[in-house]
Amino acid sequence: MNYTLTLVELLLNYNRTVLNLPKTTVVTAWTGPDRLKPIVQAGYPALLNGGWYLDYESQPWSAYYSNEPFAGNLTDAEKKLVIGGEASMWAERVDDIVFDERVFPRSFGTAERLWSSQNVNIVDDITEDRMDQHRCNFVRRGVGAGPIRPSYCEAVYVPYKYSWQK
Repeated sequence: MNYTLTLVELLLNYNRTVLNLPKTTVVTAWTGPDRLKPIVQAGYPALLNGGWYLDYESQPWSAYYSNEPFAGNLTDAEKKLVIGGEASMWAERVDDIVFDERVFPRSFGTAERLWSSQNVNIVDDITEDRMDQHRCNFVRRGVGAGPIRPSYCEAVYVPYKYSWQK
């Protein structure tokens, strides 16, 4: 995908048509919402990936929740070309010991951002309560989800054994 995005950005930035990509080509904006605008202006459907890298240790789940795909002043026609987003977990900063803790709850924030309307974007006590409950549900199922905030989860954590683990 990086190759495709780089190629499309080159074409857009230099107004060249070296390659005639079909308008059905989905382009991923992997560096942030500001990259969506030139992609959708050119008529390509786009996914936002930038801002949702789950391996960033310093980013709390709330930063993922607040990452708004339509932040770049898109027109209604351009917004229709933003078909969603994706969260990515890169392996160079994670191993099987910390995987669950990194992916969850960050992916909770990403998922809720993607299925919520643009005006639902404030992290408040109600949001944190809902995320705490969601995290507790995962812990009950054997997922070592990281904490949302200082709180109590009555679930007893019993690690889930993946098929590849002995």
